[in-house]
Amino acid sequence: IRCVYLNSNHFNTYAIGDYLLFRGYPDRKVYIDGRNIDYGYEFLRETTVAGFDSNTWDELEKKYGFTYAVIEYPLPPGVSPENDLPYVVHLARNKSWVLVYVDDKVAVYVKDIPENEKVIQDYGYEYMTPEGIEYGKVFLDTEKEDLQKKEEELERVANSAPHAIKAK
Repeated sequence: IRCVYLNSNHFNTYAIGDYLLFRGYPDRKVYIDGRNIDYGYEFLRETTVAGFDSNTWDELEKKYGFTYAVIEYPLPPGVSPENDLPYVVHLARNKSWVLVYVDDKVAVYVKDIPENEKVIQDYGYEYMTPEGIEYGKVFLDTEKEDLQKKEEELERVANSAPHAIKAK
């Protein structure tokens, strides 16, 4: 994962926390990682629920002041009866969050605040979503005038993650 580290409060999903800790410690902290006992049941439960419930996400965002989120997706098949794209489904629909990086396994969102303006301007996606990449829905319901913009964004996704195959 190559991403811009922002000097702000971030959220990361459970499964990617260990990797982020390995790659960034001691300069970078994580929101959560594999140390279940250290975090406690209630913290883990609330974090997990936030993946599927936008209201719980909003509560966590307010409580911890998240300004960017590193989300690993999809869940392995059968893990969740609800959906296998926790967090990214409701972040993609939340106008306060902008996707700035996506590949086959990770999405990075930044909150639309003045501190993130430059990152959004340089890297923000208007049309791409992890759901579109994962399920091949990028061009679903595309108006003719949006076709070229979507093609350009899809090409940018493919070029920013040469190891990834879904955008190709």
